Amino acid sequence: MTAPTTPDAKASMTRIAPLTHSRSARRARCRPASLWSALLFAALLWPGCALFVPRPPVLPTPDDAPELPPEDDDATAADWGASDTAPLRLDALDDAFAAATPNDFAQRTAESLHTFSLANGIPVIVRPLPDNRLVSVNAVFRGGAALTTLEQAGIEEVMLNTMMRASVPHSYDDITARLDDTSSGMECRAHFDYATCTLRTLDRYVDDLLPLFAAGLLQPRFDEADFRFILAEARLAQQGIQQDPWRKTAQVLNEHFFANHPYAARLDGTEASLANMTLNDVREHYARTFSANRMLLVVVGNVDVAALRTALEGHFGAIPDHAVPVLRTPPAFAHDAASRLVKVPFAASRGVAYLRGDFAAPAVDHPDYPALLLAAHMLNDLLFNVVRDQHGAAYSVGMGVRSFKANYGSFSVYKTTQPQQVKQLIDSAVATLAAGQVMSMAPEPDAGPAPRQPIAEAIDVYKAMYTNNTYRGVATTRGVASLLINAAVLREDPRAWLLEMDRVQAVTPDDIMRAVRHWLVEGGITWVVLGADDVIDPVRQSDFAKGTAAP
Repeated sequence: MTAPTTPDAKASMTRIAPLTHSRSARRARCRPASLWSALLFAALLWPGCALFVPRPPVLPTPDDAPELPPEDDDATAADWGASDTAPLRLDALDDAFAAATPNDFAQRTAESLHTFSLANGIPVIVRPLPDNRLVSVNAVFRGGAALTTLEQAGIEEVMLNTMMRASVPHSYDDITARLDDTSSGMECRAHFDYATCTLRTLDRYVDDLLPLFAAGLLQPRFDEADFRFILAEARLAQQGIQQDPWRKTAQVLNEHFFANHPYAARLDGTEASLANMTLNDVREHYARTFSANRMLLVVVGNVDVAALRTALEGHFGAIPDHAVPVLRTPPAFAHDAASRLVKVPFAASRGVAYLRGDFAAPAVDHPDYPALLLAAHMLNDLLFNVVRDQHGAAYSVGMGVRSFKANYGSFSVYKTTQPQQVKQLIDSAVATLAAGQVMSMAPEPDAGPAPRQPIAEAIDVYKAMYTNNTYRGVATTRGVASLLINAAVLREDPRAWLLEMDRVQAVTPDDIMRAVRHWLVEGGITWVVLGADDVIDPVRQSDFAKGTAAP
């Protein structure tokens, strides 16, 4: 349940900022838009007791881009499972909603959704919000990284952003002027399982700007100058990664963790793929992959559904269906894979090291998923107490769970002078949670530096945090659209996210302890430690040759 962008303050951002036309959109292009990123951000800043202090939000979010696997990676689409050419369905959870509505909020929200299909089969989701004048119009293209070869990594994002700069009927200057005059914006981004192009504007301008938005998708100009501009931005972003130790840590980790997997084709490209990319490649990719069966349209805001349906049919209903194969379910990451450590010299990282570890996580519809979400909240508090408060071993540390079709989670340690000890400290925090203990919500004055209490005594507080952030996540049209898109693509039903609050409320302390033991203690983790030689030399491979466990 995740959606596009990471705040500029997060050092974990590893991808190109999207192209936007309007000045206001450019100033606000990076802000949290997914339920999980908002939840994690709130957990990191939440002052639950006197021992909790504001901490820097450096954890990776679900928007981290995948990285290019090693050169000898020879996986093919045939190794990844079944693909099909059918349009996306939107009713997979009909039985669940017919059987019992989980709560009043879910009932009201589900009833407010309008779903229908255009003449060419493109499914449409509309959530009218009469009180919100800002409208979000989203064209979603399923397929994600699996549609891209390793040699052409990054081509879909380059293609979409080039398309948005100019169309046959509208020049770049015309588009820029109209968007600036209306304080509107258009942007495109690629994600693991899909890509999005979004128009954000006030309700009064939807009728005027929808033709402009549609023309970019249906009649792209593919101007050489526009392509070169987008390509130059992408190449600069890649050069920046090589100079940023934190982003470089993510890049190396992804090279290993995503090898031989559909997510391996890096969405923001690589230096090699961008160096070799041509405008003709982009045009051919468009001709090969632009198809009605890949598409989904999502509109949120103050709109008239009947009038909007007519407009969408006129602009998008004639897109041909070329039956492009879409990978339905990427293979899950191996939970029983051996843990491993990759040490990366980085001379410019003087005196500090950076660590990241990725592990297989339950899919969003797995029974352990809500339990591990709550466990991540609890573990972040424990990690901060153990690693930073008690030992001063890192500037920031935490764990997050993603929400992709092939799901995984990440440990992150940002700026540590003790990389050889951090793994043991992480093990200690995980062992505490696996044993049923969390940070005390209201510690006694003499509780010492590590106040603990049973999960059962704190779980309701963490559940309340989740619920509060769920409501906070639907405060904007962008947030609502993100939830609808992820639910539709991941669960084939835009109502799926409405069930999450009840799933979380049903989690027990035993569920949390079981999930922690299975996914964090028994599962393998791929670790990367990056830093100057004198800092990472003491790190022992044997310390990382297992999942997390008590030292």
